[in-house]
Amino acid sequence: MSLSLKDQLLKAGLIKADEPKSKSSSGSREHAKKMPEPPAKQAKSISNREPSLAELYQARSAQEAADKKKLADEQAAKAKAKAERKQKTLALVQGAALNIAVNAENALARHFEYGRKIRRIYVSTEQRMQLNAGELGVVQMDGKFLLLPGDVVAAVHAIAPEFVALMGKSEEPAQEGDYADPQYQIPDDLVW
Repeated sequence: MSLSLKDQLLKAGLIKADEPKSKSSSGSREHAKKMPEPPAKQAKSISNREPSLAELYQARSAQEAADKKKLADEQAAKAKAKAERKQKTLALVQGAALNIAVNAENALARHFEYGRKIRRIYVSTEQRMQLNAGELGVVQMDGKFLLLPGDVVAAVHAIAPEFVALMGKSEEPAQEGDYADPQYQIPDDLVW
């Protein structure tokens, strides 16, 4: 007689002999429920499912919080750097201001553009000529415009250019588009 497939597999050792079945089928279900799934199967089932809406909201909130923290750290670093530049600038300009009183008898208003607005500083006739020649400059500190020697203004410009309101003549070459270009020169034979 030939052996059944089950008997042949048992003989080859590929399967184990069944335990005697209990008469109730519910017991086998309970036994199946008690056996945990293999970890690989659990990971596969978790990775295949879509994240819930709550998980997505939580992930988005975490990302927004991280972005806000990063932005706040960047702003704090910028503010700290600006405060350090301001302290260095204050140390440079301490006692070097050449401003004169507004109501002095030789006070002349010298106008200049700063922050897209026309500003004024009061200077003497001699200071006005020096300012126009580039020997003096103007620095804005704490809402006040200070008239300073050119070397102090150059030092302030090296540390914190945002505080320089008016600087002397620059040694930079003419920029493209300036009227020093020969194409903008007035010809000699032009008749008005």
